[in-house]
Amino acid sequence: MTREDGTTTARRGRIPLAAALGMLVLAGCGVGRDEYLRAVDQAQTLKARLGSAEQELAAERARAEDLGGELQACEDRSAKLVEERKTLEARLAEAEAAAAEWQGRAKDREADLDVCARARREAEARAKDLSERLEARQRAARAERMDLQARLEECRTEKADLKARLDLVEAERRRAEQEKREKLDEVSRTYEGLLKGMEKEVDAGRVVIEQLKGKLSVKVLDEILFDSGSARIKPEGREVLRRLGEVLKAQTDKAIVIEGHTDNVPIAGALAERFPSNWELSTARATSVVRFLQDEVGVEPERLSAVGFGPYRPVASNDTPEGRARNRRIEIKLVPLEAPLFSPPQPQGERAAEVEGE
Repeated sequence: MTREDGTTTARRGRIPLAAALGMLVLAGCGVGRDEYLRAVDQAQTLKARLGSAEQELAAERARAEDLGGELQACEDRSAKLVEERKTLEARLAEAEAAAAEWQGRAKDREADLDVCARARREAEARAKDLSERLEARQRAARAERMDLQARLEECRTEKADLKARLDLVEAERRRAEQEKREKLDEVSRTYEGLLKGMEKEVDAGRVVIEQLKGKLSVKVLDEILFDSGSARIKPEGREVLRRLGEVLKAQTDKAIVIEGHTDNVPIAGALAERFPSNWELSTARATSVVRFLQDEVGVEPERLSAVGFGPYRPVASNDTPEGRARNRRIEIKLVPLEAPLFSPPQPQGERAAEVEGE
């Protein structure tokens, strides 16, 4: 910086002296006043320029001092930057090592990616195959569904037909049950009528009336109807048959089966000429009852049938007189017109159980 002190003042005090000396020199040299004045102006200009230069120099020196400080700061910063550079270089080395490691890993990953890519291609191929198979199954399922729908419609139609047929069958069943009930009621009324009309004989045990599964059976012991070894109906038996016949005659929707039964005692003597066995005797007695019911009572012959079983359908043991007396009998059965003339016999135990159940 330019100092505004005594130094400058001293210089200023010396200027007149220099000027005077210059004037003297110029005067001695024969220099004119104008030239002198021009020289003085030039000197003053140079002086002013010198002052400016000194000021600029002072400013430059101050700037140099400032730059020195800045240089020191830059040097400090440079030292720090060197340290930072070393640190960064170390970190760079670490980063390069890590990068190398990551490059190795990347290669491994690329290999893995290649494996994954192959697996993906295989999976896509399998997926495509599965998709095609699925589409084929879906087409088959749609076709099967359409077939099932058609079959369902057929089943619905068949169900409707079956329901209609079932309704008809149910109506027929109800009608048949109604008819069965009516027939059972009719059989029951007939049973009650027979019991009432034959009360005396039933109480005496010579007539047994049974109602079994809608069928009516009347067992009449031979001692009421026939003499021993005879097929001719006794007067007492005719009266019993007449009363029975009047009740049976009213059952126009029933067939009447007359069964002849005997004990197991063989026929002997002169009677064997007429009845070689109990077969013939049982059949003759059944036929006599059929003829009586037709001729004397007026029962339609087409409803009548006669059959002889001989000793082969006993109802009791033939080892005692009482049992043989029970086996010698005529059974009169009411059966539906469409039924067979007679059905196979049942074991005595089952038959007794059925009677008790009724």
